[in-house]
Amino acid sequence: LIFRTGFYYRYLNFDNQINQDIGIALGVGLGLMDVHTVNLAFKIGKINTDVMGLGNESYFKFTLGLNLGEKWFVKK
Repeated sequence: LIFRTGFYYRYLNFDNQINQDIGIALGVGLGLMDVHTVNLAFKIGKINTDVMGLGNESYFKFTLGLNLGEKWFVKK
């Protein structure tokens, strides 16, 4: 079981308008049969927008990833 966490802060440019994107990411990796991994991640953030007075946009994202862990370059 592997835990991951992160924080990000970046600037986005939409039609010459600079917007701030800030958020956190949390994840966990579950090992299966010593070769395969299932990765689960959750990201939540907010974009500060001032384009046409729309205000702020909050978002979240859930991700599921599979690593099938193929064994390459193994002598038989």
